[in-house]
Amino acid sequence: MEPFRKGTSFTHWVERLEFLFIANKIPEVDRKAHFITLVGPHVYYEIKLLFRTGSLTDVPLATIVDKLKVRLDNTASGVCQRISFNQRIQNADESAEDFLLALKLQAELCAYGGFKKTAILDRLLAGLRDVMLKQRILSEPVQSLKAAENVIQTWEAAKSHVQGLASNNFSSDLIASVSNGGSMSKALSKIAAELPNDVVITKDKSAVKVAGPLDNLMVGDEVWYKNHNPHNLPGHGNK
Repeated sequence: MEPFRKGTSFTHWVERLEFLFIANKIPEVDRKAHFITLVGPHVYYEIKLLFRTGSLTDVPLATIVDKLKVRLDNTASGVCQRISFNQRIQNADESAEDFLLALKLQAELCAYGGFKKTAILDRLLAGLRDVMLKQRILSEPVQSLKAAENVIQTWEAAKSHVQGLASNNFSSDLIASVSNGGSMSKALSKIAAELPNDVVITKDKSAVKVAGPLDNLMVGDEVWYKNHNPHNLPGHGNK
């Protein structure tokens, strides 16, 4: 479960956490420790401000949650909410779908009335990090929040699928086996220098990349390349 994101509903986050506790059969005695671990650094800082003295060990979880709800779900004026909403941009670790959901939740506090869907769409386009995704949304025949939602869902599903294909197509092939120590290491270092930039040299099919000159190879070691385009390899060594 992701940490609480500022600008979203803390009450909703706590409700989800309670379902997580039930699903994983977390006993009551351990729930406060799980809560503090999962809630994230921003909320932990708020907890330390609220309970400056004494140990959190002695404070019931329900008391912590109630005070945080007042602090984090406090509904400021519509003007303040709209200022916060109009400054919202997609976080680096936030998917486009999560960003859209956060905007929808925050818009509920902005008193936009009939303008709400338009405001969400405008902020979505202004705050998205992926320029290509923005262009895809703007290329829709009808500019609407529903159309943007459909594009985002399709876009992220396709992105995940392509990444999976790239991972599955990764290849490994043997360059050479080290038979005579130093001289072979020098030869392999020369080969490594001539390989394309996207080639990774490893000491076996799954080992960590060998950095720098390959002078730490031992007799019997095998040297492999891993590359999406193995046909680009120069014609050196044994395979």
